[in-house]
Amino acid sequence: MTTNSRSIGLAAATVMMLAQLSWAVPTVAAYEVDQKQNRIVLSSVEDFTQCQNDLSYSDACLDALKRYIKAHPADGFAAGKLVRARFSHWLALQFFVPALTKPSPQQCEDEDLRMAVLSGLALPDDDPNEALAAKAAQGACAASLQPHIRNGLGDGSALYKKNATALLAKRKSGEKKQGDKL
Repeated sequence: MTTNSRSIGLAAATVMMLAQLSWAVPTVAAYEVDQKQNRIVLSSVEDFTQCQNDLSYSDACLDALKRYIKAHPADGFAAGKLVRARFSHWLALQFFVPALTKPSPQQCEDEDLRMAVLSGLALPDDDPNEALAAKAAQGACAASLQPHIRNGLGDGSALYKKNATALLAKRKSGEKKQGDKL
Protein backbone atom coordinates (compact mmCIF):
# COMPACT_ATOMS: atom_id res chain seq x y z
CA MET A 1 0.00 0.00 0.00
CA THR A 2 1.48 3.37 -0.98
CA THR A 3 1.68 6.40 1.27
CA ASN A 4 -0.89 8.22 -0.88
CA SER A 5 -3.41 5.37 -0.71
CA ARG A 6 -2.84 5.13 3.05
CA SER A 7 -3.57 8.85 3.47
CA ILE A 8 -6.71 8.56 1.34
CA GLY A 9 -7.78 5.50 3.33
CA LEU A 10 -7.14 7.36 6.56
CA ALA A 11 -9.06 10.36 5.25
CA ALA A 12 -11.99 8.15 4.26
CA ALA A 13 -11.96 6.45 7.66
CA THR A 14 -11.92 9.84 9.39
CA VAL A 15 -14.89 11.05 7.35
CA MET A 16 -16.87 7.89 8.13
CA MET A 17 -16.00 8.13 11.83
CA LEU A 18 -17.12 11.77 11.99
CA ALA A 19 -20.35 10.88 10.25
CA GLN A 20 -21.11 8.16 12.84
CA LEU A 21 -20.41 10.22 15.94
CA SER A 22 -23.66 11.69 17.19
CA TRP A 23 -21.91 14.17 19.48
CA ALA A 24 -19.62 15.52 16.77
CA VAL A 25 -20.23 19.05 15.55
CA PRO A 26 -22.60 18.69 12.61
CA THR A 27 -21.07 19.55 9.27
CA VAL A 28 -22.70 19.99 5.92
CA ALA A 29 -21.99 17.03 3.67
CA ALA A 30 -20.01 19.06 1.20
CA TYR A 31 -18.10 16.15 -0.29
CA GLU A 32 -18.39 12.39 -0.56
CA VAL A 33 -16.09 9.46 -0.05
CA ASP A 34 -16.09 7.11 -3.01
CA GLN A 35 -15.63 3.78 -1.21
CA LYS A 36 -15.02 1.80 -4.40
CA GLN A 37 -12.16 4.01 -5.56
CA ASN A 38 -11.09 4.99 -2.03
CA ARG A 39 -11.05 8.71 -2.74
CA ILE A 40 -12.87 11.92 -1.95
CA VAL A 41 -15.24 13.47 -4.48
CA LEU A 42 -16.07 17.19 -4.43
CA SER A 43 -19.30 18.69 -5.77
CA SER A 44 -17.95 22.25 -5.92
CA VAL A 45 -14.80 24.28 -5.35
CA GLU A 46 -16.19 25.37 -1.99
CA ASP A 47 -16.32 21.73 -0.89
CA PHE A 48 -12.53 21.81 -0.78
CA THR A 49 -12.62 24.13 2.25
CA GLN A 50 -14.96 21.82 4.18
CA CYS A 51 -12.85 18.82 3.26
CA GLN A 52 -9.72 20.60 4.48
CA ASN A 53 -11.44 21.63 7.71
CA ASP A 54 -12.61 18.08 8.39
CA LEU A 55 -9.42 16.29 7.38
CA SER A 56 -6.73 18.72 8.56
CA TYR A 57 -5.21 19.77 5.26
CA SER A 58 -5.23 16.38 3.67
CA ASP A 59 -3.60 15.67 0.32
CA ALA A 60 -6.72 13.61 -0.42
CA CYS A 61 -8.72 16.87 -0.52
CA LEU A 62 -6.18 18.44 -2.87
CA ASP A 63 -6.33 15.40 -5.16
CA ALA A 64 -10.13 15.65 -5.14
CA LEU A 65 -9.91 19.33 -6.11
CA LYS A 66 -7.59 18.48 -9.01
CA ARG A 67 -10.12 15.94 -10.30
CA TYR A 68 -12.98 18.41 -9.85
CA ILE A 69 -11.15 21.15 -11.80
CA LYS A 70 -10.28 18.72 -14.57
CA ALA A 71 -14.03 18.28 -15.07
CA HIS A 72 -14.86 21.97 -14.35
CA PRO A 73 -11.96 24.07 -15.72
CA ALA A 74 -13.92 27.33 -15.43
CA ASP A 75 -13.52 27.04 -11.64
CA GLY A 76 -9.71 26.86 -11.85
CA PHE A 77 -9.00 30.44 -10.79
CA ALA A 78 -11.24 30.17 -7.73
CA ALA A 79 -9.54 26.87 -6.88
CA GLY A 80 -6.14 28.55 -7.16
CA LYS A 81 -7.20 31.18 -4.64
CA LEU A 82 -8.29 28.49 -2.16
CA VAL A 83 -5.15 26.40 -2.60
CA ARG A 84 -2.95 29.48 -2.18
CA ALA A 85 -4.70 30.32 1.08
CA ARG A 86 -4.98 26.80 2.48
CA PHE A 87 -1.92 24.93 1.17
CA SER A 88 0.99 26.85 -0.34
CA HIS A 89 1.41 29.76 -2.67
CA TRP A 90 3.33 27.94 -5.39
CA LEU A 91 1.03 24.91 -5.38
CA ALA A 92 -1.81 27.19 -6.50
CA LEU A 93 -0.03 27.68 -9.84
CA GLN A 94 -1.35 24.28 -10.95
CA PHE A 95 -4.83 25.81 -10.81
CA PHE A 96 -4.11 29.42 -11.79
CA VAL A 97 -2.08 28.88 -14.95
CA PRO A 98 -4.62 26.78 -16.88
CA ALA A 99 -7.30 29.32 -15.91
CA LEU A 100 -5.36 32.25 -17.42
CA THR A 101 -6.01 31.58 -21.10
CA LYS A 102 -8.22 34.68 -21.30
CA PRO A 103 -7.82 36.43 -17.96
CA SER A 104 -9.79 39.44 -16.86
CA PRO A 105 -7.93 42.55 -15.67
CA GLN A 106 -9.08 41.68 -12.13
CA GLN A 107 -7.52 38.24 -12.38
CA CYS A 108 -4.22 39.68 -13.60
CA GLU A 109 -4.16 42.10 -10.66
CA ASP A 110 -5.18 39.43 -8.14
CA GLU A 111 -2.97 39.33 -5.04
CA ASP A 112 -3.23 35.53 -4.71
CA LEU A 113 -2.00 35.08 -8.29
CA ARG A 114 0.87 37.49 -7.64
CA MET A 115 1.91 35.63 -4.47
CA ALA A 116 1.74 32.28 -6.28
CA VAL A 117 3.91 33.50 -9.18
CA LEU A 118 6.50 35.15 -6.93
CA SER A 119 6.82 32.08 -4.73
CA GLY A 120 6.97 29.80 -7.76
CA LEU A 121 9.91 31.76 -9.14
CA ALA A 122 11.85 30.92 -5.95
CA LEU A 123 11.68 27.18 -6.70
CA PRO A 124 14.48 25.14 -8.30
CA ASP A 125 14.52 24.95 -12.09
CA ASP A 126 13.54 21.28 -12.08
CA ASP A 127 10.35 21.92 -10.11
CA PRO A 128 7.32 21.92 -12.46
CA ASN A 129 5.76 24.74 -10.44
CA GLU A 130 8.73 27.00 -11.28
CA ALA A 131 7.95 26.45 -14.96
CA LEU A 132 4.29 27.30 -14.29
CA ALA A 133 5.34 30.51 -12.52
CA ALA A 134 7.49 31.48 -15.51
CA LYS A 135 4.63 30.68 -17.88
CA ALA A 136 2.22 32.87 -15.89
CA ALA A 137 4.78 35.68 -15.68
CA GLN A 138 5.24 35.65 -19.46
CA GLY A 139 1.59 35.13 -20.35
CA ALA A 140 -1.44 37.37 -20.65
CA CYS A 141 -0.85 38.85 -17.17
CA ALA A 142 2.81 39.71 -17.76
CA ALA A 143 2.28 43.49 -17.68
CA SER A 144 0.61 43.25 -14.26
CA LEU A 145 3.13 40.80 -12.80
CA GLN A 146 6.44 42.24 -14.11
CA PRO A 147 6.64 45.20 -11.66
CA HIS A 148 6.10 42.84 -8.71
CA ILE A 149 8.73 40.45 -10.04
CA ARG A 150 11.22 43.34 -10.32
CA ASN A 151 10.38 44.56 -6.81
CA GLY A 152 11.07 41.10 -5.40
CA LEU A 153 14.66 41.09 -6.66
CA GLY A 154 15.91 43.07 -3.65
CA ASP A 155 14.55 40.70 -1.01
CA GLY A 156 14.37 37.44 -2.93
CA SER A 157 16.37 34.28 -2.43
CA ALA A 158 19.26 33.40 -4.73
CA LEU A 159 16.95 31.06 -6.70
CA TYR A 160 14.32 33.78 -7.04
CA LYS A 161 16.90 36.29 -8.25
CA LYS A 162 18.31 33.82 -10.78
CA ASN A 163 14.89 32.85 -12.15
CA ALA A 164 13.42 36.36 -12.09
CA THR A 165 16.47 37.94 -13.74
CA ALA A 166 16.41 35.35 -16.54
CA LEU A 167 12.69 35.87 -16.97
CA LEU A 168 12.96 39.67 -17.10
CA ALA A 169 15.88 39.48 -19.55
CA LYS A 170 13.87 37.13 -21.77
CA ARG A 171 10.92 39.53 -21.68
CA LYS A 172 13.13 42.53 -22.49
CA SER A 173 14.77 40.62 -25.36
CA GLY A 174 11.33 39.69 -26.71
CA GLU A 175 10.22 43.33 -26.58
CA LYS A 176 13.31 44.43 -28.56
CA LYS A 177 12.64 41.80 -31.23
CA GLN A 178 9.00 42.86 -31.39
CA GLY A 179 10.06 46.52 -31.74
CA ASP A 180 12.48 45.62 -34.55
CA LYS A 181 9.60 44.12 -36.55
CA LEU A 182 7.47 47.26 -36.36
